[in-house]
Amino acid sequence: MLIKSQGGGRTTFPKGKWAARIVRIKSRESQQGNPMLTLVWRADDGQSYTDADGVDKALDGAEVLDNLTLIESAEWRVAEYYEAITGEEYPQSGEDWDANRLTESSAFITVDEEEFNGRMRPRVMQVEPM
Repeated sequence: MLIKSQGGGRTTFPKGKWAARIVRIKSRESQQGNPMLTLVWRADDGQSYTDADGVDKALDGAEVLDNLTLIESAEWRVAEYYEAITGEEYPQSGEDWDANRLTESSAFITVDEEEFNGRMRPRVMQVEPM
C-alpha cells in the first residue's frame, strides 16, 4: 500500500525500510506545549518500489515528516535516533547537544502509516544505522 505524503506535488512514500537522510530540522512546540523537533527525511536516490498496479516507480525525492518530542518519557526515542544517526552514545540526561548536527545525516528508516485527523499519513517507526 502506498502512503501519500502531506502537501501538494510530493512523491508518494511507501511502507517499508528505506535509506534516507535528514534534510531539515525545525525546533517547535507540540500541541501540548512541549519542546519538539520536526525532522524531514528524504529518500536517497536510486530506490524504487512497485505500486498497487504493479508498476515500478522511483522513490527519488520522497519526503516524510517525523516529530521527536523532547520530554523525559520520550527520551529513549531521541536517544535511539541520535545513536543510529551519529554512531555515538546519546549524551547523559541534562547535557546539551546541537540537533542541527543531524542535518544531512543518513540512516535506514522504517516507514508505516497511521491515522491522523481522519487521514492516513506516513510515520517513521524506527531508525537504524547505515
